[in-house]
Amino acid sequence: MELGTYQYGGMVLIGVIIYMLVMLYIGWWSSKRVKDSTDYIVAGRRLPLFFTIGTLFATWFCAGTLMGATAQAYLFGNQGVIFDPWGAAVCLILAGLLFGRLMRRGGYLTLVDYFDIRFGKKMGIASSLVLVIAEVGWVGAQLVAFGTILQIFTGLPLAYGIIIS
Repeated sequence: MELGTYQYGGMVLIGVIIYMLVMLYIGWWSSKRVKDSTDYIVAGRRLPLFFTIGTLFATWFCAGTLMGATAQAYLFGNQGVIFDPWGAAVCLILAGLLFGRLMRRGGYLTLVDYFDIRFGKKMGIASSLVLVIAEVGWVGAQLVAFGTILQIFTGLPLAYGIIIS
């Protein structure tokens, strides 16, 4: 398939835009029910395990993972997906088993909270910087991946796909 020759590209773009508008509406509607940062970050600590697991996996497995894991599987077979997504899934499960109780008991919302309280303000700041740098890279990868998907299906330039995403 040549870039942008997918016959239903316009429908894909309309579907993506509708999906994004629905997500924005759900976000706006949900924001009215959020009372504080605990309510926002960890759903007031009231989320059932099933939804917690689903939320975590939905956060972790995204456009970058979808495209990257697919490419790795294509190039290297099953061995290509050992690290991502399977390695990431094992990491998330182990992190939950090893640190979940500690985080809940301590009332920590983030890893930065833990490092800040356990090791002091400087370590909290250092861990914040590391996480911000990692997240900027992560978000950038998602934007490029989703922009690429839009480019392939609609023929839009990559920059437009990134802006839409």
